[in-house]
Amino acid sequence: MTKNTAIRMLSALAFNLGVLTTIGFMMSGCSDKIPDAEPVKWHKDSALTINQEFLLTKEFKVPKDPHLKNQNWTFQATAEKVGKYLFKNEDLTKIFLVAHNSNEIIIIGRGDLIKEYQKYFLDNQVTANITLQEVNPVQKDFGKVNIMFFNNLSK
Repeated sequence: MTKNTAIRMLSALAFNLGVLTTIGFMMSGCSDKIPDAEPVKWHKDSALTINQEFLLTKEFKVPKDPHLKNQNWTFQATAEKVGKYLFKNEDLTKIFLVAHNSNEIIIIGRGDLIKEYQKYFLDNQVTANITLQEVNPVQKDFGKVNIMFFNNLSK
């Protein structure tokens, strides 16, 4: 498989995941009204209100991609922390698509930084086994980490 084919496949999978997520949100929003929920006003003079239960309810699962979960694959990414952001905005969908569908992740970089990336993944419901590999990076790579994602069906 060539690099371009792999990138096109991941892009198509990311698009499909986005479509499925949108459909899921639309379908879940069509349920009956939650009883005894108090409306919340957005602004002092606004007539728009929302159901408070929607603010208090969290979903604690991320659907697996049917193609990725049934294949052996690897994906490698380099990420650089800029300010408070760990990933570029345009990379988030791809990173979380592979993170949520992998069963092992290895994060390589500066000690405190790799722990920050690990916490970020765990806080965002990634269930893969995460291994940290600390290195002493050169100055130009001080804010960067290498992240390797694996899905191995034999594990």
